[in-house]
Amino acid sequence: MSFADTLRQEPVRVYIYGLVVAVIAALMFFGVLTGTAVPVIMGVVIAALALPSPVEAARNRVSPVEPPK
Repeated sequence: MSFADTLRQEPVRVYIYGLVVAVIAALMFFGVLTGTAVPVIMGVVIAALALPSPVEAARNRVSPVEPPK
């Protein structure tokens, strides 16, 4: 199973999201991140983790076209 196949599974994305939230909370606690940067970072993370499912759904609807002869 490739890394891309692994990321397509929902439990894996939920696990990664949990790790990212914990890391962001720790970085805020230690003063590395400010409160204004966190929504932007979380938006990027959520978009990145949500992207594989709509892309896969669109890809599954497309039927292959035979090459011209």
